[in-house]
Amino acid sequence: MLARVLVVESDVLQRETLAMSLSLEGYRPVLAEGAADALACLRTQAIDLVLFSLESHDENGRELMPQLARMVPTLPIILTADADRTKLASAAIERGAYGALQKPVERAELVLLLQRAYDLKRLRSNNRSLRCEVERQLDYPIIAASEPMIELLEIVDQATDHSHPVLITGEPGTGKESIARVLHVQSGRGHAPFVVLDCRSLTEERLLEELSEPCEILGIPSTTPGFQSMAAGGSLYLDHVTALSLEVQACLLRSLQEQARPKRNEDPLQQSLDVRWIASTPEDIHTETEEGRFRRDLAECLGATWLKVPPLRERKRDLPLLLDHLVGQWGPRLAPKNRGFAEDALTHLSHYSWPGNLRELESVVTRTLTLTREERITRISLPGDLLDERAGEVSDPSSQSFSLKAARKAFETEVIRTALRANDGNRTHAAKQLKISQRALLYKIKEYGIRD
Repeated sequence: MLARVLVVESDVLQRETLAMSLSLEGYRPVLAEGAADALACLRTQAIDLVLFSLESHDENGRELMPQLARMVPTLPIILTADADRTKLASAAIERGAYGALQKPVERAELVLLLQRAYDLKRLRSNNRSLRCEVERQLDYPIIAASEPMIELLEIVDQATDHSHPVLITGEPGTGKESIARVLHVQSGRGHAPFVVLDCRSLTEERLLEELSEPCEILGIPSTTPGFQSMAAGGSLYLDHVTALSLEVQACLLRSLQEQARPKRNEDPLQQSLDVRWIASTPEDIHTETEEGRFRRDLAECLGATWLKVPPLRERKRDLPLLLDHLVGQWGPRLAPKNRGFAEDALTHLSHYSWPGNLRELESVVTRTLTLTREERITRISLPGDLLDERAGEVSDPSSQSFSLKAARKAFETEVIRTALRANDGNRTHAAKQLKISQRALLYKIKEYGIRD
């Protein structure tokens, strides 16, 4: 079946030229003059790729790309524009496009980029089908429209073919345990337990006892069932593995080596205690080994399969989908009439660095839904700490400059936003509440770049 390419181009000659080039290369072009035509085509046909001209903006064109991304998350979009390559590349990154082509479009470049984009789309479709099966068993969504997350799931797929230990690293709040559960289910162990062991919460004596299991196999009676027995046939997840003492690390290494060693005439009881070890840490594993806090041989043993979960700031393409999911999850309880985030709010959130990752994102959504009365969440509805242009940036306190003018601007901006919000965006009423003239308010709005 020929791949369908939606060409959004307002110029008739360029539209027809692209259509001819696509037909000659074995694609099926679908032509649209502007945003309205493009959305109509997308609703009535199965589109595989999009060529989107930045000069094709009509009255609905500004929000076309975000709409396309939300309607079909796996749809690769390629920008075209009569602009220099630097500006075009910047526009592609800002809008979350797969790539960009400078006009007039070179046929060789077009074919190469389309083929790569189509290969990526098919890979995403395969991953999506696999994730649907995982979600059916796990009862939560796996959002992966961004390349870092797609690459991560590719490695997870490869790790399902064996039972070797796995090390998962990533910043706090990135969802390391969720990835561990995906691996557990995809490895065919979903019918068996997934046991979580927080290495920070148990005493060293208890951990040593756990890692010396199985006691029954050694002929030593055990009064309480250990975690390895509880996880028999399933997975044992060691959270914050770098919190283990060096003595416990040595015991863990021996346990892993013993399990990996091939055995003859293996005891049926030992076979029944087959466990997959999955460890995670928010710490930099290289730093921990270099500074002697974590055994290098244990890191190598665990890291035979190493999964690095990307922070949210590196997976911005997933952000609209994550927000839609969280609004769908929390909206019915906190704000039944809310229909999600407006484009200005999405743009602002996409420029935030999200130091708390997914955990912070969920907190922001629940806080916003609790306080908002609007049908759609706009930028001024976001929590105040996110409205600061430098929110989420890491800075050196010793290099901060204290400016009275900047402080006044920040204070006045927040007061004006509060007044506009309280008056449903009515500037006349807001000016009266602020006890200034409407002209003065309009001047402040323009000066401070406030969007109401």
